[in-house]
Amino acid sequence: IFCPQNWNELKVYEGVDGSEMNKKGMLVYYNPHPQVDLHLTVVGTKNHNLDELVPTQEALDYWINFFWANAKVSDALEAAGRNFVGIGKNRNGRTPEGVLKGAEAGGSQPHDHFHIGGTYEIPVGLEDRLYPDDYFERNLVKENGYSRLDGCIRCEDTNDYVSGIKQRLFSDRQLDRFVVYVEEHPENTPYNPEIKIVPLEHLPHLSKLSHRDMTYLARIHHETMVILNKEYPGMGYNILVREGPRKTQKGDPRTYHFEVRIFPTHPQLRNGREVGIMSEVWKAAILQEDPKITTAKLERHIGKDKVPI
Repeated sequence: IFCPQNWNELKVYEGVDGSEMNKKGMLVYYNPHPQVDLHLTVVGTKNHNLDELVPTQEALDYWINFFWANAKVSDALEAAGRNFVGIGKNRNGRTPEGVLKGAEAGGSQPHDHFHIGGTYEIPVGLEDRLYPDDYFERNLVKENGYSRLDGCIRCEDTNDYVSGIKQRLFSDRQLDRFVVYVEEHPENTPYNPEIKIVPLEHLPHLSKLSHRDMTYLARIHHETMVILNKEYPGMGYNILVREGPRKTQKGDPRTYHFEVRIFPTHPQLRNGREVGIMSEVWKAAILQEDPKITTAKLERHIGKDKVPI
């Protein structure tokens, strides 16, 4: 249903510039969801057979458009009065022959798409993690050329990885803008490992990135996905762009530090430790291994067969 010949049957969302989306081969349409006030689906490409996990210019362009579209639509949802925006994408796994699996592997449609939802309500507990309104101006500092917020957990995390206290990926290819690392979770948690991409600059929302930095983010993200697919062929995945709220009753949204989270899943990896909704609903095994092992696997690919620049 997401191929271009069917786009006339979809109810296009008019809150964003449709002509601008169309130039990039994309479409944003209404997709009602019972738990989301305004739920939109973005068709990310006209190419039904796109493989975004390979080192090609087409795949890199796809990820550039992915982040660009999420930023545009998220700001449009804020303009439409929504207080929180959730951004997510999942992908089907592939068979050993390279054929996309169906809903049993993580997605309702094989044609690429992703979801953006705007809500009036803010997720429970999120406002409690924000600092009060006067905190931001008093505690934002310049450090090594970046704006950093004292007391921000993500700013502290990125400092640990930049300084070498913790091990990060792409240590020689960060472009001095982002840190990529495998998050260490408690044992037996559903999402383990989790790969994070975090901007060094303290920013609450994806749309606050400059055009240059958003392109850098797409490049680093693309290469990360290419490497993951080499180590875990045919993998599925779940991606979250975790942002702060847009408007709040308490706390300052600017004190949140946005990040990109990647959760690999692998339909062929049956290891008896399948927990969480992805295994039950999607019939796809959640990758389970020591984050240090995952880091070592990914490190050995970095710098080889580099993606286009």
